[in-house]
Order: sequence, then structure tokens, then C-alpha cells
Amino acid sequence: MNQELKIPRATYRLQFHCDFTLRDALALVPYLHELGVSHVYASPLLTARKGSTHGYDVCDPTKLNPELGTEADLEALVHALRKRGMGLVLDIVPNHMAASPENPWWWDVLKLGQASAYASYFDVDWNSPDPQWHGKILLPVLGDELGRVLERGEFKVVCENDEVTVRYYDHRFPASPGSLVVPEKNIEQTVSFINASRAAMAAFLEQQHYHLAFWRHGNTRVNYRRFFNIIELAGLRVELPQVFTDSHNRILDWYQRGWLDGLRIDHPDGLHDPEQYLQRLRQAAPGAWITVEKILEPVENLPVDWPVAGTTGYDFLNRVTGLLVDSAGEKPVTDFYAGFTGEPVDYSAIVREKKRQALQQLLPAEIGRLLRLLQSLAVDETKLQRFTEEQFREALVELVADFPVYRTYVQADERRVSREDVHHVAEAVREACRHQLELKDIFDFLQELLLLKTGADKSVEFVMRFQQLTGPAMAKGVEDTTYYCFNRLVALNVVGGNPGQFGWSAAEFHAAGEHAQQHWPHAMLATSTHDTKRSEDVRARLSLLSEIPQEWAAAVRRWSALNDKHRRDNFPDCNAEY
Repeated sequence: MNQELKIPRATYRLQFHCDFTLRDALALVPYLHELGVSHVYASPLLTARKGSTHGYDVCDPTKLNPELGTEADLEALVHALRKRGMGLVLDIVPNHMAASPENPWWWDVLKLGQASAYASYFDVDWNSPDPQWHGKILLPVLGDELGRVLERGEFKVVCENDEVTVRYYDHRFPASPGSLVVPEKNIEQTVSFINASRAAMAAFLEQQHYHLAFWRHGNTRVNYRRFFNIIELAGLRVELPQVFTDSHNRILDWYQRGWLDGLRIDHPDGLHDPEQYLQRLRQAAPGAWITVEKILEPVENLPVDWPVAGTTGYDFLNRVTGLLVDSAGEKPVTDFYAGFTGEPVDYSAIVREKKRQALQQLLPAEIGRLLRLLQSLAVDETKLQRFTEEQFREALVELVADFPVYRTYVQADERRVSREDVHHVAEAVREACRHQLELKDIFDFLQELLLLKTGADKSVEFVMRFQQLTGPAMAKGVEDTTYYCFNRLVALNVVGGNPGQFGWSAAEFHAAGEHAQQHWPHAMLATSTHDTKRSEDVRARLSLLSEIPQEWAAAVRRWSALNDKHRRDNFPDCNAEY
């Protein structure tokens, strides 16, 4: 057990993969020590998909990734660090696991369905409104519609290592034991029979606990919670005590041995109840330095009840970048950008538009699941009976698109709502009403639901799932879309930032620093992370353009004139060129 909380002075992140192992890191320890690094900050070390370069696609949380080395290698690294008074901080991924054949938990669920011991571990909607998917997991992996894939004979049933699997090119799926019972035939004969007949293959697939579908249906029909819109990453129900225990035992064992000083928590906003999770983790690792990858909007503060040292530093990163931007350059830079590209410059309007786009194109399955819950809650509300299903759907999309932060932290199980949650929900409802006043009655009802004013116990699931959706909508709509459309000064287009705010004054920078020192003195400070699209030196150079807007505009015009002869069919457009 760690005897005391060891606050890192300076961390150095190492990204482990098969070509950079624990033994490679061991050789770097003397160099890192000379640099003044106090703690190595390791990427995830648990078993991930074979060949993973990042480690966030965990397949087996009970073991160290063998591609990175052995437990003896990890112990040797820790020993080398300790000899120099250094330590180890580990990045962990509680929100999701790889939906892959390499994941024994996921494989067991596909094989046995709801009878699997791990059926409750993943956030699956087993009660699909479509009868053919009821009690099944939809897997959108096919290159065409199921019927056409069957007609072309692209499936093959294989008996290997005492297990029967379904093969579709590089994909493998387990066969349900009940689907292999054919009178008067042994397993080998059964497999041959299925492979010889399209009708038999179709009947065989129908008996599985999963439904194979065209990949294009993934965003609209998938019935398990994903990490954002990535079907290969399935949401984990870490709020269940057994799931927490089974997914954290190896990490906590390393901590108990004294190998770890700190934990960096990936994507806490995806969790059912982040505070509950962090309280449980704190109890299991009482002396650990814990930081959370929480993206704070400029007007937002980290929840004060979280038992953590602070964030992983996106907020500080953006304050430093903003300090280097000359706010006096805002008007000339904006005017030139708008004139040169012809693009809109109302940042808030672009964010709303792109969040709506993400919800409608990338996250409609999640909206559909919420919609079914909402309609069941609204069925007895007289004033809502005039609205159609499409209007309820539109109200959900609008409210999420207008949400001012990544998520709220209402604890519906305990009926707890903070003042910050009340403020954020009210702000979203005001904006939604401003854009679609005709849906005001639905928005008012949603506000009552989200702030637990209805008294309905069955609203708990809706509230918690709504909170798990606003984050992905922000990430996909803002970080992955708006940041590549609104290019006024791309130094500001960085995770956790607000490109609509053109710089920070020195007074604002110091005030934020004083607030951080008072409330989160041991938070991580970062200027570049593995998530920043541009490193700090690149952003510093780009920030300089705010000080020389006239020279910048003249250079762009000159370079664009040189580019004209190479342009074809208006490609690239002016915004991409800029």
C-alpha cells in the first residue's frame, strides 16, 4: 500500500505499444531523471487488441498487455524509477472495452446472450423495439445487406479448437451452443450441412444471440452504448460493483504493491455516475494521485465533490494558448477570414449546427433510445399528447445541441441536483425555446425531468442516459467537426478550448490561476497532450498571427494567387486553403 500521496512535480508521458515496450522505457529512466521528470506517465498497460498503438481498446482488464512485456518487466521499471526517487502514473479506461473476439467477456456475451455471466457488464439495450433484434446485440459489420451477403455465400461456419465459429472475411463470431443441435448429426456433419445450404445458414444465423447487419446501419440501429460513435468500443457498466471489481482488480493490485503513485482517468463523462465511480476508486486507492480527463468549458468548474487532484490539464493548456493571443487582432483577423473564405463567423451558431449534424448522422441510435424512454414518461402528460414522435425527437436533438457544457452530473438515484446543473439545464432550455418555441411544452417537461422535479422513479434511466449523450454530441460536433470548419485562428482549435473567445488577458489568466491554486492546487498542468492536434510550439507560432493581422492577410493573398494555377474544380475550397 502506498504510504502517502505523492504529488508529481513533472510527468513525461510514454506511449507504449509493441514497438515501444516496458524494457525500452527502462532504458530511458536515467535520461528522464536528468530532465527533472518525477513521474513516468504511462499510456494504458492492460491487454488491448493485438497491435494496438494506443491501448484504449482494452480486451482483458485482468492482465498486463503481453505485447508490452511481463509483470517482471513492469516491476523492473518501477524499481528503476524508485531508485531515483521517481514514480509511475497510469492512464486507465473505465468507460469502454473493445467489442472484439479478443475480448473474452464480449465473446461470451455474443455466444450465450443474456445467459452469459457478463451480459450485464456491457451497456446493451436487450429490449429492442424491432422484434427480430429482441434479446440480441446488433453488429453492423457486413459490407452489404444480410440477405445479399447470404446469397453470395460469404459466410462460413468453422469448427476449430473445439469451438464452432462464424467467419465473415476477417470477422469471427461465436456460435450459440443451442444453434448446433441437428438431429442425427455430429458437430462436423452439422457444420458441413450449414455451409452447404443458404437456407440452413440463414436459419443458423437467426438462432444466434447477435444480429449481423450492414455497416451503414451502425449509427441508426446499434443497440449498445459506444465510445462516441465507434462500434468497435462498447460501453462498460462500471457503475455495477462487480464490474468495477473485475475491471479494476489488476490495476488496484499494482497499486497495492506500491507500483503506482497515480491514476489518470480517461473520459469520465461517459460514465453513468462519475462521482460515484471516483468515490469507489478513491476508497480502493486512498493514497493515489487521481486526475480526470475532464473537459471544462471556459465558464465551468470541476465538481467540488469529486475526490480527485484535478483535471489532466486541458483547461490550463487553453489558458496558456489564450494568453499568447493578442485580443486586439480579433476584428482584423475575423474580417479577413470571413472575406477570404466566405465562411460564417458566428461560432456559437456553427457549434449548434454541427452538434445537430452529429446527433442526426452519427448518434441517431442513441437519440432513438432516449426517445423511447421520453415517450413512455410523457404518455400521461395531457399537454404533450398533441405532439408527434418526430416532434419529440426534434426536441431532444435541439436540447442536446443547445447544451452549454459536455454534461451535467445529476445523481438521479440519490435525487441530487447541484446549482451548476440547474443553471446549465435552464440555459439549454432557454436556447432551445429561442430556436423552436413551438416545442416549448416538451422543453419544459424535459427540464422538469432533468432536474428531478417530476417525482417519477422511472425517469432515473432517462436522466442518466441523457447525461451520457451530451458529451459525445459535444465531442463529435465541436472537437471533430466545428474545429475543422471554423478556421479563424486554429491555434485556438484545441481540445477543451473555445475558438470563439479570441484570447485571454493577463488579468484573466492570473485570476484563473489563483482560482486553480485555491481549489485544485495539485491538478495536472499541460501544454501538449496525446489529444492535442497541434503541439505547443506550433500553437505559439500560430498565435503570433494575432499580432500581425495585416502581414498575415497579405501573405495569404500572395500565397493564394500562387496556388490558383493548381486549383481544380474549386478544390481545395478557400476555407481548407486558409
